Amino acid sequence: MKIGKSLSFIPMVFLLAMGFIMGAAVDAGALSKEIAPDVSPGILEKLLPNAKVYITGKGSKEVLFLADPFCENSRKTYQLLRTRLGQIRTVKVLWVSAFPQKGSEVAAAVAMKMQATGKGESALKTVFELNIPPSAKLDKARQNALIILNDAFRMDLGEMDLERLKPELDQVQKNTNLAKETGYTGTPHFIVDGRVLHGHSAPAIRILLKQEP
Repeated sequence: MKIGKSLSFIPMVFLLAMGFIMGAAVDAGALSKEIAPDVSPGILEKLLPNAKVYITGKGSKEVLFLADPFCENSRKTYQLLRTRLGQIRTVKVLWVSAFPQKGSEVAAAVAMKMQATGKGESALKTVFELNIPPSAKLDKARQNALIILNDAFRMDLGEMDLERLKPELDQVQKNTNLAKETGYTGTPHFIVDGRVLHGHSAPAIRILLKQEP
């Protein structure tokens, strides 16, 4: 029994060591194409037209950020980007809905409407800090999200309903379908310098922005 336990422990130690080595490699700047592969020009041509600028910095990096406002990892990526404005020129956001059961497309639609009024950065900060509603059937989820969003944006946009948000809701659905067609399921997706990071990794993002951890 003791021998069996010792042998089973060896692969676990090996895996943990490999994970440590891979993490150290990312922190050291050795970001492989497996972690952040190249994006084909065709995919960018499809994604960019409906992405809008929400953040402007003082650097040179043009970032494309596919995000869901109720996605925890999208929120983590956003928080990191706010600390890297010295490397970033613009952050363009393409809203998709990975959590329709929480009404996330309603939050994305409201952010789009705010961006159109010139308040994109404020909208981004607010939607990513809202309490995330619990999962529900789609109609109920939309109504739950609408209550929260009206409380947050009534001073800027007045009272909103789903009919008023229909153009933006339709666009979020188109964005979501387009992302899926390109193989970009879930959220977030972080694109800069022709490379894409699927999911959230703070060390990888810092490397892609040429910023030391």
